[in-house]
Amino acid sequence: MRNTDVQATGRARVMGTTKAHVATALLSGAVGLMACGIAGPPSEDGGRLLWQIDGPGIGTPAVDAATVYFPGEDHEVIAVARETGAVRWRARTRAPGSYTNGKNTVIVGDVVAFSDATVWGFDRATGELRWAAVDGPYGAGYGYLATDGTTLYAATDSAYVYAIDPQTGRARWTTSVTSPPSTRAFNPVVADGVVFVGLTTYGFPDTGGLAALDAATGDVRWFQPFKPERPDMPAGCTGLAVTFGDLVIASGLDGGIRALDRTTGAVRWTQPRPTVSDPRALPNTYGDLRLVTISGSVLIASSVTGYVLAYDAATGQERWRSNTKFGSAVHPLYNDGSLAYVVHLGGQLAAMDIASGAVRWTAGTNQPGQWGEFLGAPAVRDGNLYITGRTAMYAIRSD
Repeated sequence: MRNTDVQATGRARVMGTTKAHVATALLSGAVGLMACGIAGPPSEDGGRLLWQIDGPGIGTPAVDAATVYFPGEDHEVIAVARETGAVRWRARTRAPGSYTNGKNTVIVGDVVAFSDATVWGFDRATGELRWAAVDGPYGAGYGYLATDGTTLYAATDSAYVYAIDPQTGRARWTTSVTSPPSTRAFNPVVADGVVFVGLTTYGFPDTGGLAALDAATGDVRWFQPFKPERPDMPAGCTGLAVTFGDLVIASGLDGGIRALDRTTGAVRWTQPRPTVSDPRALPNTYGDLRLVTISGSVLIASSVTGYVLAYDAATGQERWRSNTKFGSAVHPLYNDGSLAYVVHLGGQLAAMDIASGAVRWTAGTNQPGQWGEFLGAPAVRDGNLYITGRTAMYAIRSD
């Protein structure tokens, strides 16, 4: 089977068709995901390119039933029809610099919020810029935004967390979690009325942990400092925690994963960083940057070692480990209940079976040592992935 030609159709490119509709390019047998810089080695079990929008993106998009809101590299949000890949609108922030300083877009009611140095709110239907967040300390747009459907939550370089009214951009509350001037708050998540945020105080070594704040008031409910594997290792936290029952689970900069009681912050179980046979891959004094996602009772965690591991979320017991051979996996993980999607530092994407750890398909490059295409974690909806790349923004069918 030959690679299908790429043909331009307006602003969207689709595979192997002259119609401005969804097209397919199977990622099985000898066919890789090949289009304007996106390539993949032969895949075991699937993945097909639906459409792409030319131009670099960065970070994780938001998606609803009809539209994908991609974060562009040049301070831009691009709204794209899910079904066809047609561009509905483009809008820019007024942030300084030559490229976007942020991580994601978030949908809240009739607003699309975008992190780019600060937080920006755009009209969901038209792309009109409604507001730029001005309350609270500077820098809330450098990390990931979170929402509970009514309020936006952001964290800053100066250890502040604040809640934003999505209609006005005004702060509903602002909380300083800790006082050291060299502390940064990271990447909040919100669940059941509680905002969980990572904290890192920079030093020799770094310290920190996970904090829980009341989502309505900003009051700090608890802070749990992370104890490192060894005293000379870092122990801060970069957030993006997940919840499971009465647990909240997050990783520390030492590479250890902690499951904490959601009510009290008490440590329920820990798992250290993965060991590797080659000590050069992870020097003893270094930690490990690990991201987590959860599906049912299975916790999946990445690692700079190149391994992806699965644990029992209730006990921390390891279930499997797998290595895609693409190197460090440092982007947030997402899953669809069957597959976990892992984007590596080099830009390669791997779809991994949650039950076994088997790699089902890959995309991003088919040349050893070559930089891959992808620049952020995908949004996942209804079996489709929406992901940004160095040269384009993509919709990929997973099955």
